[in-house]
Amino acid sequence: AYSINSPNVCTLSVVNESICNLTPCKVTAINEALSRSVEIYTNDNFRVYSDYYGRSDAQPYTSMNDGCGGNRFLSLGTQMRNATHETGQSFPFKASFDYLYENLNKIDDIGYGVEDDTYRGGGYKMIRIEKSSYFYQDSEIMDVGYPNLVTTEVDKTGVYSGIKIGYSNWATEEDGGRQDIFAEREYGTNLTRVNNLLDLNSDFIASDFALEVTRRLYGLSKKDFRYDENTFIICAYRNDDTHELEIEEGQSVEGGITLVNNGSTLQIYSPETMKNVRITPVRNMLRWVPSLVRFLKPSISWYFKFLTGKANYVAQIDIDVPTCTLENDSIAEYTDIELGIYSDPDDGTPIMGLELISFEYPMDCNDWLGIVGFPYGHI
Repeated sequence: AYSINSPNVCTLSVVNESICNLTPCKVTAINEALSRSVEIYTNDNFRVYSDYYGRSDAQPYTSMNDGCGGNRFLSLGTQMRNATHETGQSFPFKASFDYLYENLNKIDDIGYGVEDDTYRGGGYKMIRIEKSSYFYQDSEIMDVGYPNLVTTEVDKTGVYSGIKIGYSNWATEEDGGRQDIFAEREYGTNLTRVNNLLDLNSDFIASDFALEVTRRLYGLSKKDFRYDENTFIICAYRNDDTHELEIEEGQSVEGGITLVNNGSTLQIYSPETMKNVRITPVRNMLRWVPSLVRFLKPSISWYFKFLTGKANYVAQIDIDVPTCTLENDSIAEYTDIELGIYSDPDDGTPIMGLELISFEYPMDCNDWLGIVGFPYGHI
Protein backbone atom coordinates (compact mmCIF):
# COMPACT_ATOMS: atom_id res chain seq x y z
CA ALA A 1 0.00 0.00 0.00
CA TYR A 2 1.50 3.32 -1.11
CA SER A 3 0.20 6.60 0.26
CA ILE A 4 1.33 10.22 0.18
CA ASN A 5 0.75 12.14 3.42
CA SER A 6 2.39 15.41 2.29
CA PRO A 7 4.49 16.68 -0.65
CA ASN A 8 7.66 15.60 1.19
CA VAL A 9 6.60 12.51 3.21
CA CYS A 10 5.46 9.10 2.01
CA THR A 11 5.05 5.71 3.65
CA LEU A 12 5.40 2.20 2.32
CA SER A 13 3.70 -0.72 4.09
CA VAL A 14 4.53 -4.29 3.15
CA VAL A 15 2.47 -7.23 4.41
CA ASN A 16 3.77 -10.75 3.99
CA GLU A 17 1.22 -13.51 4.54
CA SER A 18 2.82 -16.70 5.79
CA ILE A 19 1.07 -20.03 5.28
CA CYS A 20 2.13 -23.23 7.03
CA ASN A 21 1.00 -26.72 6.13
CA LEU A 22 -1.28 -28.68 8.46
CA THR A 23 0.59 -30.22 11.39
CA PRO A 24 -1.32 -33.10 13.01
CA CYS A 25 -0.59 -33.82 16.67
CA LYS A 26 -1.80 -36.03 19.48
CA VAL A 27 -4.39 -34.49 21.79
CA THR A 28 -6.24 -35.65 24.90
CA ALA A 29 -9.86 -34.68 25.62
CA ILE A 30 -10.32 -32.97 28.99
CA ASN A 31 -12.96 -35.43 30.21
CA GLU A 32 -10.69 -38.40 29.49
CA ALA A 33 -7.61 -36.71 30.98
CA LEU A 34 -9.44 -36.10 34.26
CA SER A 35 -10.86 -39.60 34.49
CA ARG A 36 -7.67 -41.43 33.54
CA SER A 37 -5.67 -39.58 36.19
CA VAL A 38 -8.21 -40.56 38.87
CA GLU A 39 -8.35 -44.15 37.65
CA ILE A 40 -4.57 -44.45 37.95
CA TYR A 41 -4.53 -42.98 41.46
CA THR A 42 -7.31 -45.25 42.75
CA ASN A 43 -6.59 -48.46 40.83
CA ASP A 44 -9.86 -47.87 38.90
CA ASN A 45 -11.97 -47.72 42.06
CA PHE A 46 -12.98 -44.18 41.09
CA ARG A 47 -13.76 -42.70 37.69
CA VAL A 48 -14.82 -39.21 36.62
CA TYR A 49 -18.22 -38.22 35.31
CA SER A 50 -18.94 -34.72 34.00
CA ASP A 51 -21.74 -33.21 31.95
CA TYR A 52 -19.80 -29.96 31.63
CA TYR A 53 -16.67 -31.60 30.20
CA GLY A 54 -18.54 -34.62 28.87
CA ARG A 55 -19.50 -35.45 25.30
CA SER A 56 -21.90 -37.76 23.52
CA ASP A 57 -18.89 -39.96 22.65
CA ALA A 58 -16.86 -39.46 25.84
CA GLN A 59 -15.15 -42.17 27.85
CA PRO A 60 -15.56 -43.85 30.28
CA TYR A 61 -19.12 -42.46 30.50
CA THR A 62 -21.07 -40.57 27.85
CA SER A 63 -23.33 -37.56 28.37
CA MET A 64 -26.59 -36.84 26.55
CA ASN A 65 -24.99 -33.85 24.80
CA ASP A 66 -21.60 -32.22 24.36
CA GLY A 67 -20.99 -30.05 27.42
CA CYS A 68 -19.91 -26.42 27.20
CA GLY A 69 -16.38 -27.50 28.12
CA GLY A 70 -16.55 -30.88 26.45
CA ASN A 71 -15.11 -30.02 23.06
CA ARG A 72 -11.74 -28.94 24.37
CA PHE A 73 -8.47 -30.79 24.14
CA LEU A 74 -5.05 -30.72 25.79
CA SER A 75 -1.65 -31.31 24.24
CA LEU A 76 1.98 -30.96 25.30
CA GLY A 77 4.35 -28.64 23.49
CA THR A 78 6.40 -31.66 22.43
CA GLN A 79 3.29 -33.18 20.88
CA MET A 80 2.42 -29.93 19.12
CA ARG A 81 5.74 -29.98 17.28
CA ASN A 82 6.02 -33.79 17.04
CA ALA A 83 9.26 -33.91 19.02
CA THR A 84 10.60 -37.37 19.87
CA HIS A 85 13.05 -39.05 22.22
CA GLU A 86 16.44 -40.10 20.87
CA THR A 87 14.88 -43.56 20.52
CA GLY A 88 12.30 -42.12 18.13
CA GLN A 89 9.41 -42.54 20.56
CA SER A 90 6.99 -39.67 21.04
CA PHE A 91 6.45 -37.90 24.35
CA PRO A 92 3.24 -38.98 26.14
CA PHE A 93 0.83 -36.53 27.76
CA LYS A 94 1.16 -36.73 31.54
CA ALA A 95 -0.63 -34.57 34.09
CA SER A 96 -1.81 -35.01 37.66
CA PHE A 97 -5.44 -34.56 38.63
CA ASP A 98 -4.51 -31.62 40.86
CA TYR A 99 -2.74 -29.85 38.00
CA LEU A 100 -5.61 -30.40 35.58
CA TYR A 101 -8.31 -29.42 38.06
CA GLU A 102 -6.53 -26.30 39.29
CA ASN A 103 -5.91 -24.87 35.84
CA LEU A 104 -9.32 -25.83 34.43
CA ASN A 105 -10.94 -24.26 37.47
CA LYS A 106 -9.24 -20.94 36.73
CA ILE A 107 -10.88 -20.98 33.30
CA ASP A 108 -14.34 -22.37 34.08
CA ASP A 109 -15.06 -22.05 37.84
CA ILE A 110 -15.73 -25.72 38.55
CA GLY A 111 -16.12 -27.95 41.60
CA TYR A 112 -16.09 -31.65 42.36
CA GLY A 113 -17.80 -34.09 44.71
CA VAL A 114 -18.01 -37.81 45.39
CA GLU A 115 -21.14 -39.65 44.23
CA ASP A 116 -22.30 -43.24 43.79
CA ASP A 117 -21.20 -44.67 40.45
CA THR A 118 -24.62 -45.59 39.07
CA TYR A 119 -23.04 -46.87 35.86
CA ARG A 120 -21.02 -49.60 37.52
CA GLY A 121 -22.95 -50.11 40.76
CA GLY A 122 -21.49 -52.56 43.25
CA GLY A 123 -20.58 -49.85 45.76
CA TYR A 124 -18.25 -48.02 43.37
CA LYS A 125 -17.91 -44.25 43.68
CA MET A 126 -17.16 -41.61 41.06
CA ILE A 127 -15.82 -38.06 41.07
CA ARG A 128 -18.43 -35.65 39.72
CA ILE A 129 -16.95 -32.51 38.12
CA GLU A 130 -19.28 -29.70 37.06
CA LYS A 131 -19.67 -25.94 37.18
CA SER A 132 -19.72 -24.64 40.75
CA SER A 133 -23.44 -23.88 40.53
CA TYR A 134 -24.18 -27.62 40.29
CA PHE A 135 -23.06 -28.06 43.91
CA TYR A 136 -25.38 -25.31 45.24
CA GLN A 137 -28.78 -26.48 44.07
CA ASP A 138 -32.04 -24.94 45.25
CA SER A 139 -33.40 -28.19 46.72
CA GLU A 140 -34.33 -28.76 50.35
CA ILE A 141 -32.59 -31.79 51.83
CA MET A 142 -33.60 -31.32 55.48
CA ASP A 143 -35.90 -29.17 57.64
CA VAL A 144 -34.55 -28.58 61.16
CA GLY A 145 -37.45 -26.45 62.36
CA TYR A 146 -36.11 -24.36 65.25
CA PRO A 147 -32.48 -25.30 65.98
CA ASN A 148 -30.53 -24.30 69.08
CA LEU A 149 -27.55 -21.97 69.41
CA VAL A 150 -27.69 -20.37 65.99
CA THR A 151 -24.66 -18.22 65.17
CA THR A 152 -23.97 -16.23 62.02
CA GLU A 153 -20.65 -14.87 60.80
CA VAL A 154 -19.21 -13.44 57.61
CA ASP A 155 -17.14 -15.75 55.41
CA LYS A 156 -14.18 -13.42 55.03
CA THR A 157 -12.28 -15.88 52.84
CA GLY A 158 -14.64 -15.10 49.96
CA VAL A 159 -14.09 -11.30 49.98
CA TYR A 160 -11.72 -9.88 47.36
CA SER A 161 -10.52 -6.42 46.46
CA GLY A 162 -9.23 -7.55 43.07
CA ILE A 163 -9.10 -10.47 40.67
CA LYS A 164 -6.32 -11.47 38.30
CA ILE A 165 -7.54 -13.70 35.51
CA GLY A 166 -6.27 -14.96 32.17
CA TYR A 167 -3.10 -16.89 31.31
CA SER A 168 0.37 -16.69 32.79
CA ASN A 169 2.01 -18.13 29.65
CA TRP A 170 1.57 -16.27 26.37
CA ALA A 171 3.52 -15.41 23.23
CA THR A 172 6.14 -13.04 24.59
CA GLU A 173 9.26 -12.34 22.55
CA GLU A 174 7.56 -13.41 19.33
CA ASP A 175 6.52 -11.48 16.23
CA GLY A 176 3.07 -10.14 16.97
CA GLY A 177 3.26 -11.14 20.63
CA ARG A 178 1.89 -7.78 21.72
CA GLN A 179 -1.27 -8.60 19.78
CA ASP A 180 -1.83 -11.76 21.85
CA ILE A 181 -5.24 -11.74 23.53
CA PHE A 182 -4.57 -14.67 25.85
CA ALA A 183 -2.55 -12.85 28.50
CA GLU A 184 -3.29 -11.47 31.97
CA ARG A 185 -6.11 -9.15 33.11
CA GLU A 186 -6.85 -7.50 36.43
CA TYR A 187 -10.23 -6.36 37.79
CA GLY A 188 -11.04 -4.34 40.87
CA THR A 189 -14.14 -4.19 43.06
CA ASN A 190 -15.81 -1.34 44.90
CA LEU A 191 -14.50 -2.59 48.26
CA THR A 192 -12.05 -0.20 49.89
CA ARG A 193 -11.40 -1.79 53.31
CA VAL A 194 -9.95 -5.11 52.20
CA ASN A 195 -6.76 -5.98 50.37
CA ASN A 196 -7.18 -9.51 49.11
CA LEU A 197 -6.23 -10.37 45.53
CA LEU A 198 -7.50 -13.58 43.92
CA ASP A 199 -5.15 -15.01 41.29
CA LEU A 200 -6.99 -16.96 38.59
CA ASN A 201 -4.27 -16.98 35.93
CA SER A 202 -4.15 -20.42 34.36
CA ASP A 203 -0.83 -22.07 33.49
CA PHE A 204 -2.37 -23.61 30.38
CA ILE A 205 -1.43 -21.99 27.08
CA ALA A 206 -4.46 -20.80 25.11
CA SER A 207 -2.47 -18.34 22.98
CA ASP A 208 -2.87 -19.02 19.28
CA PHE A 209 0.40 -17.11 18.75
CA ALA A 210 2.29 -19.53 21.00
CA LEU A 211 0.51 -22.44 19.35
CA GLU A 212 1.50 -21.22 15.88
CA VAL A 213 5.14 -20.65 16.85
CA THR A 214 5.32 -24.14 18.38
CA ARG A 215 3.69 -26.04 15.55
CA ARG A 216 5.96 -24.38 12.97
CA LEU A 217 8.81 -26.32 14.53
CA TYR A 218 7.02 -29.51 13.51
CA GLY A 219 9.60 -32.20 12.84
CA LEU A 220 12.35 -29.62 12.20
CA SER A 221 14.30 -29.66 15.44
CA LYS A 222 15.41 -32.13 18.09
CA LYS A 223 16.43 -29.30 20.38
CA ASP A 224 14.48 -28.31 23.47
CA PHE A 225 11.88 -25.58 23.05
CA ARG A 226 10.60 -23.38 25.85
CA TYR A 227 6.98 -24.56 25.46
CA ASP A 228 7.87 -28.27 25.36
CA GLU A 229 6.65 -29.00 28.89
CA ASN A 230 3.66 -26.64 28.77
CA THR A 231 0.09 -27.80 28.33
CA PHE A 232 -1.84 -26.26 25.42
CA ILE A 233 -5.63 -26.06 25.49
CA ILE A 234 -7.56 -26.05 22.19
CA CYS A 235 -11.28 -25.42 21.62
CA ALA A 236 -13.17 -27.45 19.02
CA TYR A 237 -16.78 -27.79 17.84
CA ARG A 238 -18.83 -30.64 16.42
CA ASN A 239 -19.58 -30.26 12.73
CA ASP A 240 -23.35 -30.58 12.22
CA ASP A 241 -22.89 -32.36 8.89
CA THR A 242 -20.12 -34.82 9.67
CA HIS A 243 -20.61 -34.96 13.48
CA GLU A 244 -16.81 -34.87 13.73
CA LEU A 245 -14.92 -32.55 16.05
CA GLU A 246 -12.98 -29.77 14.32
CA ILE A 247 -10.87 -26.90 15.65
CA GLU A 248 -13.00 -23.80 16.12
CA GLU A 249 -11.43 -20.92 14.22
CA GLY A 250 -12.04 -17.27 13.49
CA GLN A 251 -14.78 -16.37 11.06
CA SER A 252 -15.69 -19.92 10.04
CA VAL A 253 -19.40 -20.38 9.39
CA GLU A 254 -19.60 -23.38 11.66
CA GLY A 255 -17.64 -21.75 14.46
CA GLY A 256 -19.79 -18.64 14.33
CA ILE A 257 -17.13 -16.21 15.55
CA THR A 258 -16.98 -12.65 14.22
CA LEU A 259 -14.31 -10.04 14.88
CA VAL A 260 -15.72 -6.58 15.56
CA ASN A 261 -12.88 -4.06 15.77
CA ASN A 262 -9.85 -5.34 13.91
CA GLY A 263 -9.09 -1.70 13.14
CA SER A 264 -7.99 -1.04 16.71
CA THR A 265 -4.44 -0.07 17.64
CA LEU A 266 -3.59 -3.65 18.59
CA GLN A 267 -4.98 -5.53 15.64
CA ILE A 268 -5.64 -9.24 15.52
CA TYR A 269 -3.47 -10.91 12.93
CA SER A 270 -5.30 -13.41 10.73
CA PRO A 271 -8.70 -13.24 12.47
CA GLU A 272 -10.01 -16.01 10.21
CA THR A 273 -7.61 -18.47 11.86
CA MET A 274 -7.94 -17.20 15.44
CA LYS A 275 -8.52 -19.96 17.98
CA ASN A 276 -9.88 -20.35 21.52
CA VAL A 277 -12.21 -17.34 21.41
CA ARG A 278 -14.58 -19.00 23.89
CA ILE A 279 -11.92 -18.94 26.61
CA THR A 280 -10.50 -15.43 26.28
CA PRO A 281 -9.80 -13.81 29.68
CA VAL A 282 -12.97 -11.68 29.72
CA ARG A 283 -15.11 -14.76 29.07
CA ASN A 284 -13.33 -16.64 31.85
CA MET A 285 -14.29 -13.75 34.10
CA LEU A 286 -17.93 -14.05 33.04
CA ARG A 287 -17.92 -17.70 34.05
CA TRP A 288 -16.42 -16.85 37.45
CA VAL A 289 -18.77 -14.02 38.42
CA PRO A 290 -21.46 -16.19 40.15
CA SER A 291 -18.83 -17.33 42.67
CA LEU A 292 -17.34 -13.85 43.12
CA VAL A 293 -20.29 -11.48 43.23
CA ARG A 294 -21.69 -12.77 46.54
CA PHE A 295 -19.67 -10.26 48.58
CA LEU A 296 -20.92 -7.18 46.68
CA LYS A 297 -23.98 -5.31 47.86
CA PRO A 298 -27.09 -6.62 46.08
CA SER A 299 -28.93 -3.34 46.67
CA ILE A 300 -26.65 -1.46 44.27
CA SER A 301 -25.48 -2.10 40.74
CA TRP A 302 -22.43 -4.34 41.20
CA TYR A 303 -19.53 -4.38 38.81
CA PHE A 304 -15.96 -5.53 38.39
CA LYS A 305 -13.85 -2.68 37.10
CA PHE A 306 -11.23 -3.48 34.46
CA LEU A 307 -7.95 -2.07 35.77
CA THR A 308 -5.16 -3.27 33.54
CA GLY A 309 -4.02 -6.01 31.21
CA LYS A 310 -1.07 -7.30 29.27
CA ALA A 311 -0.70 -7.56 25.50
CA ASN A 312 -3.91 -7.07 23.48
CA TYR A 313 -6.80 -6.15 25.77
CA VAL A 314 -8.68 -3.91 23.28
CA ALA A 315 -9.89 -6.66 20.95
CA GLN A 316 -13.68 -6.91 20.68
CA ILE A 317 -15.18 -10.16 19.43
CA ASP A 318 -18.68 -11.43 18.83
CA ILE A 319 -19.57 -15.13 19.07
CA ASP A 320 -22.63 -15.54 16.88
CA VAL A 321 -23.59 -19.04 18.06
CA PRO A 322 -25.62 -18.67 21.30
CA THR A 323 -24.79 -22.15 22.60
CA CYS A 324 -22.63 -21.83 25.74
CA THR A 325 -22.28 -18.07 25.13
CA LEU A 326 -22.96 -15.94 28.23
CA GLU A 327 -22.70 -12.44 26.77
CA ASN A 328 -25.62 -10.83 24.96
CA ASP A 329 -23.50 -8.96 22.42
CA SER A 330 -19.92 -8.48 21.29
CA ILE A 331 -17.62 -7.90 24.23
CA ALA A 332 -14.20 -6.24 24.47
CA GLU A 333 -11.39 -7.62 26.60
CA TYR A 334 -11.26 -4.37 28.60
CA THR A 335 -14.99 -4.38 29.44
CA ASP A 336 -16.16 -3.70 33.00
CA ILE A 337 -18.20 -6.71 34.11
CA GLU A 338 -21.77 -6.04 35.21
CA LEU A 339 -25.09 -7.89 35.10
CA GLY A 340 -26.33 -6.24 31.91
CA ILE A 341 -23.66 -8.06 29.86
CA TYR A 342 -25.34 -11.43 30.36
CA SER A 343 -27.95 -12.79 27.97
CA ASP A 344 -29.56 -14.52 30.96
CA PRO A 345 -29.25 -12.53 34.23
CA ASP A 346 -29.30 -15.80 36.18
CA ASP A 347 -25.84 -16.55 34.77
CA GLY A 348 -24.45 -13.52 36.61
CA THR A 349 -26.21 -13.89 39.96
CA PRO A 350 -24.47 -15.32 43.05
CA ILE A 351 -24.83 -19.03 43.70
CA MET A 352 -24.36 -18.63 47.46
CA GLY A 353 -24.31 -16.02 50.19
CA LEU A 354 -21.51 -14.71 52.35
CA GLU A 355 -22.92 -15.87 55.69
CA LEU A 356 -21.74 -18.92 57.60
CA ILE A 357 -24.57 -20.20 59.81
CA SER A 358 -23.86 -22.71 62.61
CA PHE A 359 -26.41 -24.41 64.86
CA GLU A 360 -27.04 -27.45 67.05
CA TYR A 361 -29.63 -30.04 66.06
CA PRO A 362 -30.02 -33.72 66.98
CA MET A 363 -29.80 -35.88 63.86
CA ASP A 364 -30.80 -39.51 63.54
CA CYS A 365 -29.26 -41.98 61.12
CA ASN A 366 -31.83 -41.29 58.37
CA ASP A 367 -31.13 -37.55 58.58
CA TRP A 368 -27.42 -38.17 58.22
CA LEU A 369 -27.80 -40.59 55.31
CA GLY A 370 -30.08 -38.08 53.57
CA ILE A 371 -27.44 -35.36 53.71
CA VAL A 372 -24.61 -37.68 52.67
CA GLY A 373 -26.69 -39.05 49.78
CA PHE A 374 -27.49 -35.59 48.40
CA PRO A 375 -25.15 -32.94 49.81
CA TYR A 376 -25.79 -30.29 47.16
CA GLY A 377 -29.06 -28.87 48.49
CA HIS A 378 -29.88 -26.60 51.44
CA ILE A 379 -31.05 -27.10 55.02
